[in-house]
Amino acid sequence: MKIFSSFALYFITLSAVTVFAAPPAPEVPSGACAGVLTKSSSISYPVSDSQVQNNEYLGVPHATMYIDFDNSLAYLDVALETATDEFGDGDLSAIEVFEEFDGGAVTVSISETIPYALDVNISYTNSEDGGAEDLPMLFVPTNGGTTFFVMLPEDPYKGVCQQI
Repeated sequence: MKIFSSFALYFITLSAVTVFAAPPAPEVPSGACAGVLTKSSSISYPVSDSQVQNNEYLGVPHATMYIDFDNSLAYLDVALETATDEFGDGDLSAIEVFEEFDGGAVTVSISETIPYALDVNISYTNSEDGGAEDLPMLFVPTNGGTTFFVMLPEDPYKGVCQQI
């Protein structure tokens, strides 16, 4: 009976410890991932709006990304949408796709501020003015580390990047 009591106490103690144990810290990924970034809402404007008449960007940007962790390179293309609430000939809606960066330098580290997340930073040259830019992102691994929820800490964009 003493052996059974000792075993029961051991099992209860082990169970209690594993219930309160934190999940393992994420690892710096290898390979590559591909995904999308977007805002959560779409905005449309009347065709009479002066910004629509001037073909200014008024919609929600959608970005496709490819990140090569092994070679520390990133690629990002953005689709800008001009959305109007008109149909037929009065509809001035348009989508413009352009390359934001091709081969930006990627650095990845385990986040010190957000538990169980990765800080990903992409350094690239701005195609419009040639200036150096940084794009900080937060990758939260899920699905055994093969999928990442992606957030931009300073912008309202979010998305997913799936390892390929």
